[in-house]
Order: sequence, then C-alpha cells, then structure tokens
Amino acid sequence: MTNLTDCQRCCIIDELLKLSIDGDLPHGAKIAVARDFKRCPSAIGKIWTHYCISVTAEVEGGEWQSRIKENPGTKRKDRSKCIVRLQELPIEDRSVERRAARLGGVSRHIICSLVAGGKLERKAARIRPTLTPKNKLDRVEHVLIFINDDTLEFEPLTMVGRWVVHPSAVPAFQLTGT
Repeated sequence: MTNLTDCQRCCIIDELLKLSIDGDLPHGAKIAVARDFKRCPSAIGKIWTHYCISVTAEVEGGEWQSRIKENPGTKRKDRSKCIVRLQELPIEDRSVERRAARLGGVSRHIICSLVAGGKLERKAARIRPTLTPKNKLDRVEHVLIFINDDTLEFEPLTMVGRWVVHPSAVPAFQLTGT
C-alpha cells in the first residue's frame, strides 16, 4: 500500500476526534477508522499517538502531517562509478563475482544486474584458473604422457561409460591356468 497523504491523515484525525470522548478514544475506534480507510490499525494508532503528543506539547491544532520526506528510502548507487571500480581491479580478482564484489566495494546483486543489463560482460561462462608458467608446464607434461614416442601421435583412448580412459590406466589382467 502507498503512504497516506496529508489530506487522508487529516481525515483520519477528524474521524478519531468525532469518536473521542474528552480526548479518549472508546474501545474499537481505531479499528473502525482503520476499516473505513482500509489501513492497518497500528498505522492509525501511530497517527493518533503522534497527534496526541503534539497536542500535549501545545502545538496549535496538533500535528498530523507525514514525517516521511518527499523521496524516502535508500538511493541507488551510481552504476557508472561501480563499473569504473570493477574495471580497475586486476583480472585475477575479477574472475569470481564474490571476490570482485568484495574488493570493488559493491554488492553481488549490483554485479549480477549489471551483467544482466549488458553494462558488464562476462567473457566466459566458467571461471578458469589463471594460467601461470608452472600451470603451462604441468599441462604440457600431462599431454606428453599420451603421445606415442615411435609415431609421435596421440595414443588411442578408450571410452568407458562417460569417461575417457587412457589404455595404460586400464589394469591388465593376466590369466593363469588353474
């Protein structure tokens, strides 16, 4: 529901004053007014309490205006500044959204909405580890295992279910006569 306007608040106070007896509300008066204005009884109670406090403080006519400013709520962050902060991060720190959010000083929600809105772009669907010189050597050594020394071609691989298995990894069984 939207906030009550000052005119609606004035009408609520007028209704409550009509129902009041020497400044005291009879039982069920707030609920009846809340039902008429289709509001929560606690909201009507807060308006009445604020009015009564202002009357006892000798404010002429009581105070019933809304205390909410013209533009309430948290303000949106400037997304262009967030983009600049994220682009200043090193590439290694940008690979994981959670780390980029923490180091960039923004929330993960902002990063996700920027990606969805097309303001930021992910280059890969998967996060890959940084390819260091040691990783490069390890990868080359791993691949060299599968190359046949005589033909300098890759050895045939065996499909076992969903897994590709190198023939040297398949255990060899020796049949013995019994």
